Amino acid sequence: MTKQQLDKKLEDHKLWLLSNGKRGIKANLFRANLSHTNLSDADLRRVNLSAANLKEANLQRVNLRGANLFRANLCRANLTGATMIGVNPGGADFTGANLTDANITNEQLSITDSLSQTIMPDGTIHD
Repeated sequence: MTKQQLDKKLEDHKLWLLSNGKRGIKANLFRANLSHTNLSDADLRRVNLSAANLKEANLQRVNLRGANLFRANLCRANLTGATMIGVNPGGADFTGANLTDANITNEQLSITDSLSQTIMPDGTIHD
């Protein structure tokens, strides 16, 4: 996926969110190769990122509320300050990811397969 294609999908998704689904298109990034991509500060609420490759992606301060991360590759991704409430992380690989100051629930962490070498200082973990 080119940067222009991704930008268009994110622009359409933002419109979809702002219009409560009346305009724009909900982003579907199923199996998208977004490794090494800078998505910092992006609004990815409710985006389908299942099986996406987000290895070493910059996801600082990204809003992933309600996103589908099922089997996503988030190895060494920077999720500093990310909002992850309501995500589906089942089968996702967070090996070496930076979750500093991230918002995530205990329940979500318990269904995540791999948190090996994950950095999580000062993250907000909700019960």
